[in-house]
Amino acid sequence: MALLHIPSALRELTDGQSRIEIDAATAGEALDLLEARHPGIKARLLDGGRLRPGLALYLDGTEAASGLRTRLTATSRLHFLAAQSGG
Repeated sequence: MALLHIPSALRELTDGQSRIEIDAATAGEALDLLEARHPGIKARLLDGGRLRPGLALYLDGTEAASGLRTRLTATSRLHFLAAQSGG
């Protein structure tokens, strides 16, 4: 199962859990399953079906360019983090 790391600001919605295992094929499906378990979390991460501005999805330590379509494996580690910008 993929492991979703929950940002500290959203743990109020997951009963304080910092990591949640999800059996999903894509990041979007994982988010749907997370929403079913913890209603309200999806609205905090998405805006109009896309990641909110300023958020990025990281898969196994690398920013996932495919966003919510990113394919997962049983060993995937997902993080929703503030997007990084360079200068």
